[in-house]
Amino acid sequence: MVRSLGDTVHYAGELQLNAQALLEDAQLLFNHGRWARAFALSVLAEEEAGKALLAIAEQLPGDDLADLKPKRHEDKLTATALTGIAFLGDLGDIQDKARQIDSGALHREKLAALYVDHGPDGLQSPTSITRERATQALSRSRKLIGWMTEHLGQLTPEAIDAAIQLDATLTPKMEDYFREHGEAAGLDLLRQMMDWSLAQARGKLSTCIASPGAAG
Repeated sequence: MVRSLGDTVHYAGELQLNAQALLEDAQLLFNHGRWARAFALSVLAEEEAGKALLAIAEQLPGDDLADLKPKRHEDKLTATALTGIAFLGDLGDIQDKARQIDSGALHREKLAALYVDHGPDGLQSPTSITRERATQALSRSRKLIGWMTEHLGQLTPEAIDAAIQLDATLTPKMEDYFREHGEAAGLDLLRQMMDWSLAQARGKLSTCIASPGAAG
């Protein structure tokens, strides 16, 4: 589906708000000892975040996530997993981490947290979800959605357009940098660039708030 930049920003923003709401509901359930439902809602929060990431990626040239479909549960979870590897945590052994992504297993575990079923491996029940698994899911979702809120919370159509123009200029140089220094170093540089861009955006926002008449 082709969206305008304005529609994309609005859509991604609504998805992000819903992801945050799902995460908050998961925490409420966790606080009352409902491990399975807390786990399921945490994974659903990740899926909503994944839809937002895919919607934004659609607007960028050479969309690296183009093979991932926003209506497939596993693909949405793969988008968040790849984002986590690229922009959150340690960059060591990133190839191994990417190979270990098993979004299908996470999706099936989410279903097991909601339904009782009898399959080839025997009875599946929400009681199989432990407090530890719910804690892990909450922590992962909280970290991801927190990062998205910080880096994409002030997203505007102008920001996407600027990113597209910057991408056209930097992509050849970044490809050379990745080849020369390796993926970990390349992703570290991308992180630094994103943090710098965020700092610049915050600076402009602070200036506008402090001097609202300056923009006129």
